[in-house]
Amino acid sequence: MPKNRSKGSGIKGPSNLFNLRSLHFPLYFPYDFMDLIWENLVKNFLKLWSGDFKGLDAGQETYQFTKSVWEAIGAATTASGSTIPSAYGVRVPNIAGDGVYMSAEMLSFWTLYLGPVLLYRRFSDESYYNVVAAVLVY
Repeated sequence: MPKNRSKGSGIKGPSNLFNLRSLHFPLYFPYDFMDLIWENLVKNFLKLWSGDFKGLDAGQETYQFTKSVWEAIGAATTASGSTIPSAYGVRVPNIAGDGVYMSAEMLSFWTLYLGPVLLYRRFSDESYYNVVAAVLVY
């Protein structure tokens, strides 16, 4: 594996566990929902909407939020913590500023309860919201 790829990904090569014939990947080590959805898909959605996804721009579509809209969503996320009992989960920080520091629990709470409400009527094309709501809630 090239050096620059290992620096960027943190993966230096296949694990020595692959040499054990008694282990079958991914049968014994299945992918879990937390890593696939909360730590990967949702974080990538947030980066995509904020215009910070791997240096890509919106292209011909209009799914990225302007900076002011994204900051308003982040402020509303933070403000919601004052009205939601802690029994429901941890307080979610400003998603526009502290999104990279969010745990899987925070991302799941935002995705299931706050996101659908805060994203409603924020996209310039309603079809984006419908797709997002279908993916995040169902």
